[in-house]
Amino acid sequence: MKHKSDDQPVRRSSKMDQTAFSPIRLVDPHPPAGVNLTGVPRRVKDRCADIYNVHKKWQENKLLGAELIKRIADKRNRLSEIPDLCDSLLGVVDNLEKLVDILTNAAQNFDSLVRIDNLSSSSSALSSQTGAGDGAPSMRSDRAVFVNLSLDDFARMVRAIEEAFRKELVLKKEVARQIPHQTSKNVLMFSSLCWMFDPHVDERTRATILSLVAECGFK
Repeated sequence: MKHKSDDQPVRRSSKMDQTAFSPIRLVDPHPPAGVNLTGVPRRVKDRCADIYNVHKKWQENKLLGAELIKRIADKRNRLSEIPDLCDSLLGVVDNLEKLVDILTNAAQNFDSLVRIDNLSSSSSALSSQTGAGDGAPSMRSDRAVFVNLSLDDFARMVRAIEEAFRKELVLKKEVARQIPHQTSKNVLMFSSLCWMFDPHVDERTRATILSLVAECGFK
């Protein structure tokens, strides 16, 4: 004698089906628009924004300096106008130096963040061993802040950027120092080309800046 239940197929729980084959969800490490960052991520993002703005202003001042050198070359026989143009060029050099100071500040900030974070991680580890910690997780400087780059990575990259711009500033100062003593238009035009050429702020440096910007989620 067959039981009624013997003829019916066994059905799996629909709840089991849903949990066993749930789709993969990708989580965006950057906060949605309108959400303010705090703590280390906020500081990192602000400094990277400063670095990107420095690069933009560097390019603007570099173009202005080249234009001034060309005007000096064109008016080299009008001695009364040369001093004002040279003073304007020195003003551009001062602007470049201020931009490098911003980068130095950013590099020092990142170095400080790494030291503080390492100290905090060490203290948290010690507290957890002694049972005195509050159980709150701490960010280690070798762990990603946003996607891929850690605090150590940010500090290293920003220091490399700062060093590149500082070396470039030395060259710009030397070109500007030579300008008032030149009377040949050809030499002055060559000086303009030297001014525009950034051997230290090269493609690798620019790519590093863009990497920082992308890592922080800037559009």
